[in-house]
Amino acid sequence: MEAETFGDELVLTLREPIKLGNLEFTDLTLAEPRGEALCLAEREDAMGGLFTKIARTAGVPPAVAKKMRQRDLQRAANFFNHFEADDEQFEDELVLTLREPIVIDKKSPLAELTLAEPTGETLQLADREQGPWAEICALVAGTSGIAIGAIKKMRQRDLQRARNFFSHFAGEPSSMPSATTPQS
Repeated sequence: MEAETFGDELVLTLREPIKLGNLEFTDLTLAEPRGEALCLAEREDAMGGLFTKIARTAGVPPAVAKKMRQRDLQRAANFFNHFEADDEQFEDELVLTLREPIVIDKKSPLAELTLAEPTGETLQLADREQGPWAEICALVAGTSGIAIGAIKKMRQRDLQRARNFFSHFAGEPSSMPSATTPQS
């Protein structure tokens, strides 16, 4: 069977309609997760994390995701996983052009961030976070000078690119879950 290719959104037609109260769901529109959803999802077990990503990106209650059939859940997982691939090579600084600007204040959206090699202090702050995505958000905030609340509005691929960049300094493969693990 050939692997499915995905875009930025997926309209997932459910194999079986899901009824929740007086609402009926026949399809869900999934989108690329943002940092906030990733940070929440990583606090859960694998299925709970998938339910969180589905609920947050589709704008439905988590109970809807929990009632989905296995093949629908697998397709959703494949969709979310496709945002993680990246084999980019990095230098000592990265100007990260965001796929979608983030709003820091009401004045102007921010379309790019400049990231640099983290200091020990930034690594220590990131290490205190609960989970790899939360660590990445803390590293981006610490090296860019942007508030972490704004950073958590970033899309997964932008955070993945930052994760790959920070892994470059630790000598880790970009697929490692933590960008702050020291190497001996």
